[in-house]
Amino acid sequence: MNGALITSLPGVLAVCTGLIAFALWGANKPVLKKLGPAMICIIGAMILSNVNILPKSHDVYDFMGGTMINLSIAILLLDTDLKKMRELSFQPFAAMLIACAVVCVITFLGGIVFAPGIGPEGWKAAGMFVGTYTGGSTNLNAIAIGLETSADIVGAANTADYVIYTPFIIFIMWAGSSLGAIPAFNKFWPHAVAEKDLKVEGGSGYLKAKEWSIIDIAIIITIGFAIVGVSTFLASLFPSSIVSLIRVILITTIAIILAQFQFIKKLKGIADLGLYTTLFFLVDIGVEIDLVAFANSAVSIAILCAIAVFGSLIIHCLLCRLFKIKWQFTLLSMQAAIGSSSSAAALAAASGWETLIGVGVVLGVFGQAVGNYIGFAVAYAVKAVAGM
Repeated sequence: MNGALITSLPGVLAVCTGLIAFALWGANKPVLKKLGPAMICIIGAMILSNVNILPKSHDVYDFMGGTMINLSIAILLLDTDLKKMRELSFQPFAAMLIACAVVCVITFLGGIVFAPGIGPEGWKAAGMFVGTYTGGSTNLNAIAIGLETSADIVGAANTADYVIYTPFIIFIMWAGSSLGAIPAFNKFWPHAVAEKDLKVEGGSGYLKAKEWSIIDIAIIITIGFAIVGVSTFLASLFPSSIVSLIRVILITTIAIILAQFQFIKKLKGIADLGLYTTLFFLVDIGVEIDLVAFANSAVSIAILCAIAVFGSLIIHCLLCRLFKIKWQFTLLSMQAAIGSSSSAAALAAASGWETLIGVGVVLGVFGQAVGNYIGFAVAYAVKAVAGM
């Protein structure tokens, strides 16, 4: 456990749940509310692990980063209102297509310049980054296996990916919860989803005190775990390379179908309980960040990774603004591409975009589905142009 102060199962759980409770408490405080619960969890967990209060790895984190995020997706999607989703324009999908195209172009250009500096397998790293920044880390490793990439390059790529992704997700989580309150930003980017269209019908009283029934909470948790359990079993019947993708698709489909039943619509506390379970995933992200890991990755591969992430973010935002795409869709599609369907749902939940949670998951699943194809294409394109 790397000499951490707290390593026991109940101890680690106590600190993690305590951090989440602090983040939710701070959401209504003058100073901390500017950070938002998502950033508090990520930064707080990162600090706790890097000063060795919490270990870098633990069985608790495996549960939080696996079962809990799947549970949170299932619960959050139980609040999906298909009627409101049908009223949305084509903009979210247009934004996602722009995100995928931008990642391909930026990484291709960066690969031509920096791939030779990485070594003979530099072109493979370019393809791996395209895969992970359109669909997720599953695509990165799938492309690495498909291209028979050496362990050194795979390790360096994963390290660079994790380190560079850290400031990105911190920024995107802050932006989602804060940009709408900045007058100058609203003047620059007036295209936005109306506040009333971001909330479920009747209003959820998001993060506000409310009366709950323990029966409702028990039913929501039971249904959530049932959805995850059934989806996991059915996904296991497919080839191992697509199990993760199929599981997310099944969780999404089953939860959205159930959400349309009146019985589910009457349950109280879905949005808040969904956010609570999502914060476990964000704690898991923060706690595993090693602030000195960046020094262990090759400079060229780290630069290529940074160009892929932040270059794509800048160009994506400029294009979406040019095409007058609503800024919520812009951030959500970028997170779905650079992150995953899980983190896109987390962004929507943490930002209070209740009606966009399902949209974020759908965009993430789309990116994961096409990530391998375009990743391989860009890899071979860089190889050809760079003469490697």
